[in-house]
Amino acid sequence: MVIMLYIFVIMLAIIGIMGCVLPIIPGPPISYAALAIIYYWGQHSHDHVSSTVMIVLLIATIIATVLDYILPSKYVKKHGGSRAGSVGAFIGFLVNTGLKLIVSFIIFFYIIMAMI
Repeated sequence: MVIMLYIFVIMLAIIGIMGCVLPIIPGPPISYAALAIIYYWGQHSHDHVSSTVMIVLLIATIIATVLDYILPSKYVKKHGGSRAGSVGAFIGFLVNTGLKLIVSFIIFFYIIMAMI
């Protein structure tokens, strides 16, 4: 069972790294999920990393994710874009977020089903 956990975490980490390049996959939350899973359910993982480090990484993940989604629509107008461009960026943010949730759920579901 431990080997399946490590395989699952490695797959999540690879998907998280892919999410740094591919715009449809949320990279930082998936990478943090891999870290959290190995921290809470891995063997001897509390020996190397403290809970303070995990909380700091969670805060950094939340900040990076929020900035990644909010800043493009916020700074369109500042850099010469029109109001329509700002609205389009916000609509793109909403569509992108919805697609990321759907794709993340599908990937997570298939990984879990493959492990069962």
